[in-house]
Amino acid sequence: MKDLITTMASFFLLAIFILQFAGNQVTHIRVFQSGLAVESFRETVKTDGSAAASNIQWLQQSLAEICGCTPEDVSVCVQNDSEIIPYEVCFPLQNLIIMGSVMGIGPEENTVWLTEKGWIVSTYEEPDHNTGSDSADDPGDTP
Repeated sequence: MKDLITTMASFFLLAIFILQFAGNQVTHIRVFQSGLAVESFRETVKTDGSAAASNIQWLQQSLAEICGCTPEDVSVCVQNDSEIIPYEVCFPLQNLIIMGSVMGIGPEENTVWLTEKGWIVSTYEEPDHNTGSDSADDPGDTP
């Protein structure tokens, strides 16, 4: 009977180990996907010259789907004041320890907040408003 109890406890611990390993793989995939979403947002802001509300909303929705949270949990702060655009994105990664509730770990303790911040250098250029008239801007008679 003693061996049976020891065996069952060993299987339980092995199951927790295997589940945690699988959970770590999922966490790594979430971190990688969130990095790709932020990079896509950065490229859009870089080419557009500023962060539109639709771009911020897209990033919040994307990170919410990746991380399994609500878009309100994702914080995106962007300052569109100049050609160098500072940004900060903060989002939660939940359920890092798979069997946390069994081990007495609450949801607040089982969540990590990731913050990604930096600067985006805009490559946006104003389009020329040249109407295509045939008159030259420079008459050509200046030395």
